[in-house]
Amino acid sequence: STSGMKTITIPQATNDSFIEVLRTLYLTLQHTTAKESYQFDLGQCQWVHPLLVLPLSAFINVSGSTYLLDGQTSSGSYLNTICFPQGISALSPLQHYAQSNATKSYTPISVLKQDMPEQEREKLQTQFDHMILRVLQPAAGAANAIYYPLSELVTNIFDHSHSNQGYLFGQYYSTKQFLDICIVDTGRGLVQNYAEEKGLN
Repeated sequence: STSGMKTITIPQATNDSFIEVLRTLYLTLQHTTAKESYQFDLGQCQWVHPLLVLPLSAFINVSGSTYLLDGQTSSGSYLNTICFPQGISALSPLQHYAQSNATKSYTPISVLKQDMPEQEREKLQTQFDHMILRVLQPAAGAANAIYYPLSELVTNIFDHSHSNQGYLFGQYYSTKQFLDICIVDTGRGLVQNYAEEKGLN
């Protein structure tokens, strides 16, 4: 392990059901705390799901953890392509990614930061939205059904969670005809939010 860090081997989910991937995420993070750093070993993962990738990215970045990844495997190549775990937090690299990966069925990990100028953050989110629409190619008039909830969820990151940054990631499964969009923040959770807003501390 790196500098005495505890190594956590991430198990391979047995299937891609929401419950199974959630179980894998739980097993990965159940004995961790963001106040410590870990080394995450992705060597057993032949494929990875957005529900595992994005929370793990956020955790690695917040805790200063590291990871082991074989970039020659299919999952390693995929994770490198989506900019795991750092993500993209500026408009220019995101636009370059969109142009050079125009045929891909996924977006990179996109990071929105509270200390960004609001206009820059909005442009970054809009570029992410455009990539989602490009991947989906929705019917005419369906764009607002995608834009509005995404906008509300992103607004929630800074208005309610009191987080300094949020992570966005999308993956479209063409054979199954569904889209996974993950949004993660590292702010206060629902329980703490409710307690603070209701003065229950």
